[in-house]
Amino acid sequence: MRHDDEFDNLPSFRDTVVQVIATPPSSWCREPSLVDEGYTLHHMKLMKHMETNKVRFEAELIEGHKGVTVVLVPFDPEEKWSIKPVRLVGRRHGWVVAGSLNGIAFDGYIGERWNRFFIIIEKDLREAANVSLGDTLKMTVQPTSSPGALAKAMELSKVTTQPRTRRSDAIHPQERSEPR
Repeated sequence: MRHDDEFDNLPSFRDTVVQVIATPPSSWCREPSLVDEGYTLHHMKLMKHMETNKVRFEAELIEGHKGVTVVLVPFDPEEKWSIKPVRLVGRRHGWVVAGSLNGIAFDGYIGERWNRFFIIIEKDLREAANVSLGDTLKMTVQPTSSPGALAKAMELSKVTTQPRTRRSDAIHPQERSEPR
């Protein structure tokens, strides 16, 4: 059985696109199915890193400002993941995430307002998870650069109040470096 740290000795393919044409020997990677889908070993290392960035927590579903339904996030995503927020609509910013709520997958973002962090839980997601205000939700989130998650974050951010000034260190979405 291979150990995860064996990937650390592999050369970096950050600047080189590697197309896997044939199925490599099983000793090359732990997940041959990922290779079959065209992922490079570098992508697999990054995906493993992203997996370690999953954060699990429980939070109460509350009604926030303007009637927006949210959970408060008990950590600072910038400190936890060492990434700057992404620019969203207008002067808004946040950390684009993929996650699950009571086992139901969702895309969204962690917003920041009044020195607190939150995730908007929209009506369709509440209904799919069969939750309502006051319920304690089991949340799992991790950063993502998925175009679909970014689009969802942009859409969701429109319902929040904009800060008076744009956060100067928020990065443009195309500058993100995580795998999709």
